Amino acid sequence: MSLWASVVAYSFMYYMLSALFLVLLPLPETRDTCAHQSADTVYYSLVPFSFVSDTLAASSIVWSNPTTYMQVFQQSAFWQATFNFLLLLPFGVYLRYFWQEKRHWKRALAFGFALSLFYEVTQVIVRIASLKWTI
Repeated sequence: MSLWASVVAYSFMYYMLSALFLVLLPLPETRDTCAHQSADTVYYSLVPFSFVSDTLAASSIVWSNPTTYMQVFQQSAFWQATFNFLLLLPFGVYLRYFWQEKRHWKRALAFGFALSLFYEVTQVIVRIASLKWTI
C-alpha cells in the first residue's frame, strides 16, 4: 500500500469518526431536556424535504421582490440543511476517489442516503433512549 493510499484511508476513518461525533456529541448535560421547552415543541420531522416549507413559512419572501431573498439566510432550517450537505460532501469526495469510474454514481448516492439515514435514525434512538433514562 502506498503512502498516499494510507493517508487517504486514515483521513477517511478520521472523517467518519469526526462526523459521527459531530452528529451525536455533545450529549446534553441534563437528560431532562424536554422540561426546558414548551409542550408543543416538535423534536423531529419524518417528512422529507420539510426544511423547504419550514424555511419559506418562517420567512416573508416575496418572489417578485429579489431584495427579500436574503431573509432565507436568517432561517435555522436553511442553515441546518446547508450544514447537513457540508457534512456529507467529503463522503461523496471519498467515494469518488475510492470508485475511480463515474458509472458508480448510483451506488455512491445510495451510500450517501444510507449514511444520512443512519445519522438521523441514530439521533432519534439516542434522544428516545435519553428520555427513557429520565423516567
